[in-house]
Amino acid sequence: MSPSVETHLPDPGAPPSEPLPAPPPMRKSAAGFYLALMFAYVAFGSLAQAASPVLGLAWSELFAVGLPALVAASGSNLDVRRWLLLSRRPTPVQVALGAAIGASGLVLATGLVALTLQLVPQEWGHDLVRLFDRPALEALALGLVAATLAPLCEEVAFRGYLLSALRTRGGETRAVAISALLFAAMHLDPVRFPALAVLGALYAWLAVRSGSLWPSVAAHAANNAIGALLLGGGVRERGGPEEAPGVSGGLALLAVGIAMLLPLGRAFQRATPSPPTPRDNEVPRCPGSPSVFEPWRVDPVLRRAVLAGLGLLGLLGLLAALRGR
Repeated sequence: MSPSVETHLPDPGAPPSEPLPAPPPMRKSAAGFYLALMFAYVAFGSLAQAASPVLGLAWSELFAVGLPALVAASGSNLDVRRWLLLSRRPTPVQVALGAAIGASGLVLATGLVALTLQLVPQEWGHDLVRLFDRPALEALALGLVAATLAPLCEEVAFRGYLLSALRTRGGETRAVAISALLFAAMHLDPVRFPALAVLGALYAWLAVRSGSLWPSVAAHAANNAIGALLLGGGVRERGGPEEAPGVSGGLALLAVGIAMLLPLGRAFQRATPSPPTPRDNEVPRCPGSPSVFEPWRVDPVLRRAVLAGLGLLGLLGLLAALRGR
């Protein structure tokens, strides 16, 4: 005779069990992250770029913009890839439309810069043409950094960490607007501020709509790559900066940019019919633990990256000192 097996069947007379309560909504601080990023970018990034425009720009993007976002997410008990919108794989159509939106955004942004120059002196802004007025190989390297590292690192910081944090504290429209303004302010360029704010809003919309950072990275990369080609070509063909378009030229570029962006935006909406919710990315690494930044939680690889960044900054400073002798 086989041994009896005790079975546990629900008591039909027992009251139904209560469902487990949903975890409380996550609330992350965007202000603290942005202040830390700006300190690293202004204090350390300016030193790096003073030592070497190309190597300094690469250092600034990697260690003063991109790395802080990874460190902040890792130290806050968050799934880094999901929080920074890096886990969701976009379709090729979404990436291609993102690149097209970025190229069209450059037309609109150029018109906005032309109109802004009617209100503020050109000397208030950065002379990007002079930045590319250097030997051909150095200008090419600068353009490659601007078209590859800069889009990836800035998107990780602004449309990854910052936008995700802002979405935990308000509606998506508010989060997109604030992240766009902070993105523009980071460049410390009053002349390009309106144009950069509009571009930042475009990139944020792409990230929110798709739930992925990669369409906004493609848009940012297309914008920067075309801009670098135009600036570099302008220096070599004309030997100096080109006259900025006047009011009529600015309005024309603005109209053309809007006309290009409207159908592309509608196409991107059709390509992303079901945008994910913000809570899809609010996944803790250790369930039950609070999402509060604590340095000991930072992944050891990222800690070593911070030390490597400081070491490379010291080498750049040494290089600058040797050049000055």
